[in-house]
Amino acid sequence: MSLLLEARHLTTMLRGRAGTVTAVDNVSLSVKKGRSLALVGESGSGKSMTCLSMLGLLPPSGRLVEGQVLFKGRDLANMPVEELQTIRGREIGMILQDAMTSLNPLLTIGDQVSEVFRYHRGITDAQDLKRLSIEVLEKVKIPAARERLDSYPFQFSGGMRQRVSIAINIALSPELLICDEPTTALDVTVQLQILRLLRDLQHSQGMAIVFVTHDLHLAAQFCDDVAIMYAGRIVESGPIAEVFKKPVHPYTVGLLKAVPSLSDYKNRLQAIPGQQPALTRLPVGCRFAERCQSVTSRCTQEYPDWFEWQGLGDSPHRVACWLTQERLQASLPSNEASL
Repeated sequence: MSLLLEARHLTTMLRGRAGTVTAVDNVSLSVKKGRSLALVGESGSGKSMTCLSMLGLLPPSGRLVEGQVLFKGRDLANMPVEELQTIRGREIGMILQDAMTSLNPLLTIGDQVSEVFRYHRGITDAQDLKRLSIEVLEKVKIPAARERLDSYPFQFSGGMRQRVSIAINIALSPELLICDEPTTALDVTVQLQILRLLRDLQHSQGMAIVFVTHDLHLAAQFCDDVAIMYAGRIVESGPIAEVFKKPVHPYTVGLLKAVPSLSDYKNRLQAIPGQQPALTRLPVGCRFAERCQSVTSRCTQEYPDWFEWQGLGDSPHRVACWLTQERLQASLPSNEASL
């Protein structure tokens, strides 16, 4: 299965009152055609900033200082803004956390959906725009779509606004859809409906999806691959079934132990002590060292290299941990392990 998107060594810096910080640090990830990648981590780990960096949507205080974003062989990071704007919305869509902030409260739903066809396809006929808008709203299961074209965002529930946001982003059948915690503000029942909708759209249109979340249950149900982020860096990645079944990085192990289980409701959850380091005071070595129960002197002196081996899935299993590397090098055949 061929690669659709490959980000290489992304490094993004932000200016603030406390100075300049590195919000995304040497991040590399890839998404294959038709597959879904979960980007998982605590709040503030750099998940959303990684997605914004890939699409050139950084705030004025942010700057991508290094890296490539290869989409179908084209480098989005070094592409003229005018050309990048033609790709965003047409070939790549992005659903934000809160649909209310991504929809214009002063424009009707019909105006906002039809704008996609007007801008990217040059369609100006009012009847054609109305027909296409109704079709895409029906695709995301908006009831009475024709009658709701003249409604405003505040007249929709949170789940319905999110469906409208999805409709706008899938209107032109993009090859890649980036979902930045699209179900965070929704109740559990609506979350499930939105996930089923995204899965159906993925299968019917063959889209690849980057799914940003801090909910491990959602990631496990919805995605094929996973990348675990911590303090601006990816610490472990691979096929999601393998990573969640046999986690090797201490942070991934800690995250999974903190997830409640219906089959083991008698034991207390195991919390990870401490908190992420502030971006203004990042340690020299491994950023998880202060919270890790297996820390060694080497962990505090230099950041670990990537260690990679071929697991059970199509994607390689990768980890950045000195202690894990030593254990795996001793247990894996020499032809399966590489640095």
